[in-house]
This record gives sequence, C-alpha cells and structure tokens, in this order.
Amino acid sequence: MSYNKKDEDAEGGVVRVDRTAVFQEARVFNSSPVSPRKCRILLTKIALLLFTGEKFPTNEATSLFFGISKLFQNKDASLRQMVYLIIKELANTAEDVIMVTSSIMKDTADNRGYYCTGD
Repeated sequence: MSYNKKDEDAEGGVVRVDRTAVFQEARVFNSSPVSPRKCRILLTKIALLLFTGEKFPTNEATSLFFGISKLFQNKDASLRQMVYLIIKELANTAEDVIMVTSSIMKDTADNRGYYCTGD
C-alpha cells in the first residue's frame, strides 16, 4: 500500500490500530524463540489501544495478560520494561492476576532492579 500526502492529510497523521487484529497477533508472545522486536511492536500497539481508552473484554485481557507475563523471562531489558507497563494496565481488566502481580511487584521492588535496568 502506498501513502501519499493526500492520505496523510485525510487521516490527520493518526495511527489506526484494530483491537481484534492486535489480539490475533498476540501469538507472537508464544513463539519460539521469542523476537523481542516483534513483541515490543505488538506491546506498543496494545499500549496505544489502552492509553486511548480502548477496553479489551475480560477474556481477551486475561489471555493477553498471561501471554505477556511470560516475556518477563526474556533477557531484553526494554522488552521487560514494556511488559511491566502493559500488564500493569491489563491487570485492571484481566481475571486471576493477583499471584502474578504480587510476584512482579515483589521482584520489581528488589534492590537488583532486574526488570527495570536489565542488570
């Protein structure tokens, strides 16, 4: 698809992200090996949706929450930072997240700073 000046003006420069398409793309979180770049791109799309007021249904939010939380095991520090931000937002809608969020909060409060700095 080509974009020209007329297309940019018509859209007002706003990126459109479809919630359903993003949810379907979430398979990338379960791929092996995990691609930190692809995951960060998808997490950015989820963040865009969440921070513009889009709500995921409870079942989708729960599925995303647990799929994304697996990414904390990745060595890529920037990916882990994105994961923290997104699951923090999804925790408000997802079900059965208390054990995961408690564990993450404990780990992020640890003096090692593992999730935040990549040390």
